[in-house]
Amino acid sequence: MLVPMMVSCTKELDLEVHELSDNVSDNKTLEVLIETATVPPSTIGWNDREIGFWKSMFWFRLAQDPRIRSRFEPKNVYGIASCIVETYKSKYDLKKFEIEIGNRQTPSSPELIQEAVEISRECSRFEVMKILQENQKNEINPDDTI
Repeated sequence: MLVPMMVSCTKELDLEVHELSDNVSDNKTLEVLIETATVPPSTIGWNDREIGFWKSMFWFRLAQDPRIRSRFEPKNVYGIASCIVETYKSKYDLKKFEIEIGNRQTPSSPELIQEAVEISRECSRFEVMKILQENQKNEINPDDTI
């Protein structure tokens, strides 16, 4: 029996929900609420260009591994790379990520290596689940055949 599990990369934002009274007719309250919305420090510096760059870099690094190439199609490797980058994006601001992980010239600490292994493993599992779900959708139902 196959039990599908959903795991995904998420973006965490610290949001506070405020109830608006019905008698408010101006936008002043809304403007105050918008001004108080904050972005977590871990997403600072990340923009679409940087995200795309690091997804491509991780895809390239993963695609060089013959074990990964033999197990996943290129689009699935990109899915894994995207998940890895989104996970790092939620944990690190861009400067810290580039210094400690992305552009590191010296060997990483054991803690960073362990974190990278765990992130890669979870993103690979997530991609395998997506593949299995996609294959399950494409299965032919014997009742629909002639």
